[in-house]
Amino acid sequence: MKVFIDELSKTGKLEGVCYTYWEETFTSKNVELLLQPLTLHPVVAKTIMDKFAAMGILQGYLDYANKKQRSESSE
Repeated sequence: MKVFIDELSKTGKLEGVCYTYWEETFTSKNVELLLQPLTLHPVVAKTIMDKFAAMGILQGYLDYANKKQRSESSE
């Protein structure tokens, strides 16, 4: 995904657009490890894993953005 964003940036189509690349490589794996002790049907486990991974990605970004905003306002 990073390569895609880098290539898109080179086209100039993102000029003026504020964006943040957010690494989420291990998010699903972390949720998978949390669900491992449970005996869930594979379809149910996949659904839960996707939802919790998405929630973890969003929460991680919101925490980052909040911390960044607080540090900028204290300067």
